[in-house]
Amino acid sequence: MLSLAPDYQKLRRTLLGIYNRSLAQLCMPTMPAHPAHGNHVLLSHIHPLLALVRFPDLPVSLPGWLTIAEQRMLYALAYLLPGPILEIGSWLGRSTACLAFGIRDSRQPKTLVSVDLNLKPEHFRPYGDQVGFFYPAAATQPLALVEVEQYHSNVAPVLHAPGGILQALRTNLHSLDLLDLVHIVMCDFRAAPRLPYRLIFCDVTHNPGEIAHNLPDLAHLLQPGTIVACHDIDDVNEACVRSLLPVRYGLRCDSLFVAEVGSEMPTHASIPFK
Repeated sequence: MLSLAPDYQKLRRTLLGIYNRSLAQLCMPTMPAHPAHGNHVLLSHIHPLLALVRFPDLPVSLPGWLTIAEQRMLYALAYLLPGPILEIGSWLGRSTACLAFGIRDSRQPKTLVSVDLNLKPEHFRPYGDQVGFFYPAAATQPLALVEVEQYHSNVAPVLHAPGGILQALRTNLHSLDLLDLVHIVMCDFRAAPRLPYRLIFCDVTHNPGEIAHNLPDLAHLLQPGTIVACHDIDDVNEACVRSLLPVRYGLRCDSLFVAEVGSEMPTHASIPFK
């Protein structure tokens, strides 16, 4: 007896693709670009549209910590916004895949650059009753902490596997037929290729210390109108982000804070994503 599942998935993907393209064609021309920066689309105008975009491949079948809503948000941003797009912190590729799927399904040529540190076991060591992430390895204070059980179950196996993080990332993206859409660079984001990025996914904002260490060095990759999506953001972390970036408009989707960079620091609060 033949299974109908593959045909159903193919039909579903086709229909959702038609829906998304029609939605973008109908709505995007009515959305004003940033007046001083060409086709930078205002986040305030995209906001209502983000909830309407459908992600055919949700949830992404790769390890990671993005919620379903956060995966959908990254997909919608990559689908609707022009490139280039920068990802800071790919780990095993869940966020990378969301962005790449959005680019693929948009049928628009967009550059996706994914940068991450080539982490080794020596970057992690016990710190109190947790495991600290130290960068550089000789640093005395950790940039982030992870529970011991989580480290041994989710982090250590990747660090010790043949080829490490890079090989795991490439294998995962290849399994989803997305590898050709991603330019992988193993480096500190401070050395990332300098392109006029329209969207930056930033997964180096887990706590106020890490935010203070990293966000000031993001300035050379930003311009007015760039949209930055920072992960692991609660109220405290959002306040830290706003103190360091000139956020003109922001919204929160679970722990993903999406902000449009302006030239002056605004005073309004972020708007919950519906």
